Amino acid sequence: MKILLRVINRCCNWKENLPSPIGLLTIAQFMGLFVYFFIQNNLTPYLPKISSSFSEGKSISVKTTEELDKVFLKYNYHLKDIRNGTTRVPFLLLEKLPDNFHKTKEIEKRKKLFIKIVLPMALAVNRKINSYREALLTLSKNHNKLNKREQRWIHSLSKQHNKNSIEIKSLLDQLAPIPVSLFLAQSAIESGWGTSRFAREGNALFGQWTWKSGSGIIPKNRDPGETYEVKAYKNLISSVWDYAYNLNTHWAYSDFRKERSNGINSGRELPVIFLMKTLKRYSQRGQAYLELVENIIKQNDLLSLDNSKLAN
Repeated sequence: MKILLRVINRCCNWKENLPSPIGLLTIAQFMGLFVYFFIQNNLTPYLPKISSSFSEGKSISVKTTEELDKVFLKYNYHLKDIRNGTTRVPFLLLEKLPDNFHKTKEIEKRKKLFIKIVLPMALAVNRKINSYREALLTLSKNHNKLNKREQRWIHSLSKQHNKNSIEIKSLLDQLAPIPVSLFLAQSAIESGWGTSRFAREGNALFGQWTWKSGSGIIPKNRDPGETYEVKAYKNLISSVWDYAYNLNTHWAYSDFRKERSNGINSGRELPVIFLMKTLKRYSQRGQAYLELVENIIKQNDLLSLDNSKLAN
């Protein structure tokens, strides 16, 4: 309002108590801009930034598992408390696995550490996905009355999810969270609970392939004539995001998205084990792989972490 008063004072002849014609025009233009930006900033719903990077949370870099233990202790991060719902998961994002992580001899200790590493990342990825979904649901209520800013945002979101046209229903099918227990079980299998060369050298927790030469790590047992590499990432959460993005966009997992959407639209939560059965194409091992995922979930009580919450 102070800016508006300055414009009025400059454009009006207060001695004669009458604005000049140019002053009236300037005031009208300014008021129009003021109303426009007010509507854009106050009446338009919050639209989260579309990005695959994560600026929130506390980035953690440690050299050893002993250092990591101290960090978790400092933040009172205990899986028992998370499972019984008494505390939230600290928003800690480990950049890369400790150098000696794969040398941890106590298997149960290594598995617990691995779960504590991946859990906040899985929740952070789901939080981002949910923020997109909630904004899109709000905009879909006034689909025919969207302003240019809202249209650009939906277009950018569609482009990010490989959509050539704006199809809100189809986009909503892709924008839904992944069960936390699936994040944990599949990352454990694909990375050998964080001990694989791909996890240590390329922050690759899910063993995803790429055919872009030089963008990944060449497997030592790759068959002659094959050109794929295991995709490498700048940090661990980039791998976790890419896994969710893969499930939410790739044609091979359309059944997974369909069943998940059916559950959401009917107001019922589908069992993770049921959803998991739609991921038969994730591995060349097929049904044997799905049975392994189910066993990992049950043996490590991962379902108890599905409803865990991320600290702000």
